[in-house]
This record gives sequence, C-alpha cells and structure tokens, in this order.
Amino acid sequence: MELAGEQIRAFAAGDVSACGPINGGVYAVRREILNWIEPLPSSLEQDVFPVLAREGFLYGRAYDIYFLDIGVPDDLARSRTLIPRLLSRPAALLHWKVLTDHSVASLDGLLLSPEARRAVKFLNDQTYSVILVSEGTNHIDRGALVAVRQQIQHDLRLIGAHVDDWFVPGHSDGPATVRLERRPDPYALNAARSFMVARTRIEAGTEAFCGVTTHLLADGDLLEFVSNLIAGSGSY
Repeated sequence: MELAGEQIRAFAAGDVSACGPINGGVYAVRREILNWIEPLPSSLEQDVFPVLAREGFLYGRAYDIYFLDIGVPDDLARSRTLIPRLLSRPAALLHWKVLTDHSVASLDGLLLSPEARRAVKFLNDQTYSVILVSEGTNHIDRGALVAVRQQIQHDLRLIGAHVDDWFVPGHSDGPATVRLERRPDPYALNAARSFMVARTRIEAGTEAFCGVTTHLLADGDLLEFVSNLIAGSGSY
C-alpha cells in the first residue's frame, strides 16, 4: 500500500510487484462500509479497500515490528517456535513515579507525561506486557484509584497504547491487582526477559515478589531508557 502520513492513497492486495508497507490484517471499520460492499460475494482487500483508498476514506498506521505471514511455508515453520514464545510474553513493570515528573506526590494525582505515554506505546509495540506498580494504597479510596486507572487508559488510547495490568501490593479489597484489562493471569510472565523500572530501591521493593531485575531511573528519558534495556537484552 501507499501511505501519506496516516492516509492510505493506494491499496494493492495480492500484487507481488507492489512495494510499501504490508497489510497487517487488523481493521477498525464504520458500519457505513456496508454501503461499499456490492455486489456479493465481495472481498474487503480486493474490492472495497482499493476504492476507499482512491476516494480518500482509508487510513492506516505503520508499525516497524516483526511480521509473520503463516501463508508462507518458511514463516509457517518459524511460527512453531515463535508463537509459543509470544504467548509467554515478557513484562515491563513500571513504578508509577517514573511515569510522571517529580512534582506529583500522590498516586491519585497521577497524569502520564507525554514521554511516558510514548514509552508505554513503544513497549506495547515490542510485545511487552506493561504493568504499572505502586506501593500499598490503603489510604487511597478505591473510587479514586479506579478513576486514575480509567484516565490513564483513556490518555494512552489516544496514541494507540494501553496498560495491561496494575500491581498494587496489599490493596485492602482482596487481590493484589487492580485489574485494567483482560489478562487471565497477570503474573504468568517470562521473568527472564522481564524488568522493572523505578526511581529508588525503596520503590523497587516489589521486585522480590515478581522475580525480575530492577533498573533505576533517577532522571532522564523513560523511552530512551527502556529502548536501551530491550536492545541490550536482544528482545524485539
């Protein structure tokens, strides 16, 4: 396909002579797309998307990450070892204080900095589970905690990012985790490839429970910091 920013100007499905980004096969469409599907049978890729591109109604976002096409025999063979690895994803545990500036003293006042949002997006794209970590929060009302959670997810969705889970040790209403998303077991992670980022060793006290290595970021760019961590570990 041909991209101009986020607008797709040309969509050529199955054209081996075409160049440019590859269709990842994940779509978000409006109901009005049904008006473009005729006659039947019809193919989105062959019949609909090329027309929408020509009319200026098709948009996409490019991701420079690993791509596997199991319709290709060599890729299918690689998938037998790669997919089990992906199902046991590493995690990036981020203490909430590395996500904001030093002026924020309380979790219920947490707003992610733009730099932190970009770091979370990068970790999402690198297939890491992102888990936000806080110290015990019995002094924080659960309603306030849920409101912070919802605001963070809202802000991240604006750039196509998300947090997978939130680890809150000793929260008074039962489980240690205030759930954000859909992971069936938030601690079934690949500890060998996981890491935690905190500002101080005191904040990093959770590492013993989670069994992962902690790296301290007193100041600096979180995105650059986690990028270097992953590059050094050989993760993709």
